[in-house]
Amino acid sequence: MTYTYEYPRPAVTVDALIFGYDAYSATIQLLLIQRANEPFKDHWALPGGFLDMGEDLITAAQRELEEETGLKNIQLHQLKTYGQPDRDPRGRTITVTYFAIVPLQENHAIAADDAKAVRWLKVLQHPENVQSLPPQLPLAFDHEMVLRDAVFHLKRMPYLQPIGKGVLKDSFHPSELLKFYETILEKKIDEKTFSEKVINNSFIKKRLDSKSLENIYEFDSEEYEQLLSKGCIFDL
Repeated sequence: MTYTYEYPRPAVTVDALIFGYDAYSATIQLLLIQRANEPFKDHWALPGGFLDMGEDLITAAQRELEEETGLKNIQLHQLKTYGQPDRDPRGRTITVTYFAIVPLQENHAIAADDAKAVRWLKVLQHPENVQSLPPQLPLAFDHEMVLRDAVFHLKRMPYLQPIGKGVLKDSFHPSELLKFYETILEKKIDEKTFSEKVINNSFIKKRLDSKSLENIYEFDSEEYEQLLSKGCIFDL
């Protein structure tokens, strides 16, 4: 049986917010592409594009990200849906946004497909970083609002879930994780509080290295995923 509807069907797009953590400069940077085509030709925008028929949303987001920036195997998480009637001059378009936090140095982006260029834009920095952040770029579509929402979400994450797995190296020093938290929050955190609330939490395991006789800290994957699924509160 064939079903038909009298209602017009809006187009659906996906957009990816890839935040790269640069441990050397203690900054969080956002990956942007420069559009090669109209609308908003030469404007900076989030990597993304139209959903193909028969394609799952997250598959489309991963495909568009790889086609435009070369990045693949990025674990994306759905963030929010935007559907203002006038958000796209091409017509009624609804977009579903995804985000990820990755180690910046390990993810080399290149311009491809309909991306004219790519760049990383600093959006957050460690409170001890004296460098001023670059002025906000005029972004295509409603991507400035999307970015504001994503940064707000990013700065809430340390209070609501464990973070750092997949961003820091497999083995890390507590000061490295503290620096990551402080960069996202853009504020100093008391080291004693951080040790009690985060370092001594069940999602981090500590073992003694037999050669150096120093403690090695690692994420406990099972505990990490459990805390992600059931939720938790970190009073930092």
